[in-house]
Amino acid sequence: MVKFCKKKPVCIIISCESLFLREISDVCSKCSIPLLKTELNSSFFYSSLVSYLNDNIGPFIGIHAVLVEVFDKGVLILGESKAGKSSLAFELVRRGHFFISDDLVKIRIDVKRNLIGFAPENIKSYMELKGVGIISIKEIFGKRAIKQESKIDFAIEFSENRGKERTTKEECLSILDVNIRKYSLLKSDKINLANLVEVLALEGEIKKEIEIK
Repeated sequence: MVKFCKKKPVCIIISCESLFLREISDVCSKCSIPLLKTELNSSFFYSSLVSYLNDNIGPFIGIHAVLVEVFDKGVLILGESKAGKSSLAFELVRRGHFFISDDLVKIRIDVKRNLIGFAPENIKSYMELKGVGIISIKEIFGKRAIKQESKIDFAIEFSENRGKERTTKEECLSILDVNIRKYSLLKSDKINLANLVEVLALEGEIKKEIEIK
């Protein structure tokens, strides 16, 4: 223990399972090393600490997009400014799906290498609708319409209708070196995009069940 303390660790944390507490405390005191104690067992504390550090100091980026959760699937809505991202998100929330962030989505990676999206603190629960202005999703639909964060399962991006035959085109999008599906959606007055996003979310779940079987 003395040899370890001579390496000047930032601190030492002992769990409820640790023995020789007094001896450890004496050595830490002599070496001027902070001694912390947790009531959690060692394995649970370690996994919780790793998860916390990854969530709070791990790499993250901000993307100009909208994030909603549809049928338990996080959907990242991409597109140029005034393309209709917020209007689509509003319609999905009106149908009972969940709102996470509008305009700017912060994204980090969790311990399972999933992309997790959340809203910056200053714009949580707010959305800007074209022709309306800034609205509060919380005031309109209540707290239950909002989630603090969501795993991002796939992305959609608006593209102009240039005579393409297919309504959707599936591609791959890499964010923080994690690959997710991205669908390019053709904007058309004849296509209900909210319906299409719901189908894509359900289709992804069906594919997942087939792969498991």
